[in-house]
Amino acid sequence: IAFVLILNGTGFSQTKKNEVFSLSGRITTISNDYKFMIVDQVKITITGSTKLFDERGNLASITNLKKGIFVSIEALKTRNALIAEKIDLKKPKGV
Repeated sequence: IAFVLILNGTGFSQTKKNEVFSLSGRITTISNDYKFMIVDQVKITITGSTKLFDERGNLASITNLKKGIFVSIEALKTRNALIAEKIDLKKPKGV
């Protein structure tokens, strides 16, 4: 029984309540339908509720998400996924 408890205590699927998760990095993959993207090897789900902001803080279109762009993300960590609540487009440092 102790062995099973140790295995069940780890991983995404065992998150008890939704938590806010922050991540910054470069988009390495963006799905054609804009339903998800991968940033620093982490899959982020994009929904109709996801807010996207440009470098000046203005609302931006989801079509501004492109491979190679730097982003800062606030996501909700659920039992099975990271759901983007807010995505800020960022300029790389030194540009």
